[in-house]
Amino acid sequence: MRFGIANASSRLAHSAWFGMVFALMSVTVAAPALAEPNMAMYDIALAQQDYSISNSNFRQGQSYANIGRADLARPLFIHASNRAYVMSANLSVAVMENRDSWVRGLYRNAVLQQQAVAYCEQAYTHTIYLRAYLQTKVNYPLSSPASVNSYLYLLSISLAQCADATRRAQL
Repeated sequence: MRFGIANASSRLAHSAWFGMVFALMSVTVAAPALAEPNMAMYDIALAQQDYSISNSNFRQGQSYANIGRADLARPLFIHASNRAYVMSANLSVAVMENRDSWVRGLYRNAVLQQQAVAYCEQAYTHTIYLRAYLQTKVNYPLSSPASVNSYLYLLSISLAQCADATRRAQL
């Protein structure tokens, strides 16, 4: 290999690194959340969009892994993992927004606002596990997809509960 010419695996490693840095920067930049219920819904919508993209990339990568093409599966798993990092950043901001709305009294129903905080925290926890299992798939593309499948399922439920509870707390 000549100097200055990067191979595909080093480009993918840099891509994963930049994805993690972007996710961490978005959390630190958005850390001083002001209580804004509409922003919580916006962040949840972004997380749902990231979930769809991550799920789609994982499914495509798994179809390649099922036929033994790890070289084609790995980039898709890396992209799914990067989207999971961004999704966790969006959910952490949604948790802060919901918690801040509850503390400042910007809700119509206190019980539903507390549920919104709990469901968003649960969804955030599921993204942490999903990120770990997707990173395993990046390192070992032909490994079993059972853990990723289960956390994608749990995350879809908790994202829907988070969005529903946040919306109902403001009605």
